[in-house]
Amino acid sequence: MTQLGATLNFGSGFIAKAPNIFWRFAFEWLWRIKEESLLWCRYGHDGTAFLKVFLTRALRLLVSMGWRRFVNHGDDTISVSALETPREIVIRLRGAAIEKNIEQATSRFRCALDRDCDVLLNLAEVEVIDSRFLGVILMLRRELAHRGRILRLSDVSDRASRVLRLGGFEFLLEQPSVSKQDAAASQS
Repeated sequence: MTQLGATLNFGSGFIAKAPNIFWRFAFEWLWRIKEESLLWCRYGHDGTAFLKVFLTRALRLLVSMGWRRFVNHGDDTISVSALETPREIVIRLRGAAIEKNIEQATSRFRCALDRDCDVLLNLAEVEVIDSRFLGVILMLRRELAHRGRILRLSDVSDRASRVLRLGGFEFLLEQPSVSKQDAAASQS
């Protein structure tokens, strides 16, 4: 379905386009409200929903991460180790799970994917985690799911847990059931 918005109304001349001054300062939405008074309800509803998400999720996360960057003058390196067991690979992260350290973690994640087993990600000693690193963890989870495997997080530090919850990633803290391949192996 194509969303045309007010394009047809503007093209037909039913609604006048905003003057250039409104466009220059990105206030064409204000002009549209003047032209179509029913937009107040829609903009009010959408604005309220946006404000709620911003205040309950984004702002708290930004303040938390910004404060941590301000007070954290410590080491911003990461240590990544792996322990292989017959059913899973345990990847332990220590330090700063931030954008500049992604390559170290992704090399371990690739090895785990090559092994075709479940992954247990130990975050007990993670001092800070940023959104880019969370994205990599989500990609690992998705790729494992495509292969019928699971990602579990264990011993999540308080700081990492707070970032996950503030960012709306509580589902990562829930413990998934066993993977399809392990369930089939235990039944045979």
